[in-house]
Amino acid sequence: MAGPSIPSITGTAADSPADVSSLQIALSSTAAGDAATAWYDGTGFTASSVSANVFRTTTTYTDNAPGASDPWSYDLPLGFMEHGKTYKVKLRSRDKAAPSNTRDQDFTFIYDVRAPTATISTPIHGLSTSYTLLTASGTSSDIGGV
Repeated sequence: MAGPSIPSITGTAADSPADVSSLQIALSSTAAGDAATAWYDGTGFTASSVSANVFRTTTTYTDNAPGASDPWSYDLPLGFMEHGKTYKVKLRSRDKAAPSNTRDQDFTFIYDVRAPTATISTPIHGLSTSYTLLTASGTSSDIGGV
């Protein structure tokens, strides 16, 4: 989940025995990823479909030994992301096998830059008691769920 201090998506990729040769990412401004101008093309969410021009190279990628997890990250396009909006990510990975194998995976996330809230309603603030078992209650909320 991305926030104001860490505006990136991170993950790992692995393939055995061939190893991962490339990992690309596409970002849609709709959860369904099928709107007429939903895909990020490097300048905005203006691409009309999932095509080669919407897949971006990850910002970082560490290629470890075959079968080991390769960590990666992708910096989110600042200024284009909206708080509370659901986005779709499509990852495209290829392995080093001959012929190579390609796999696309879809994920969705809510871009949430606000901290959750929490309130304690009982016990009352400053309460002094000799009870050894005390029940606490309150509420919490967050746009993406608690």
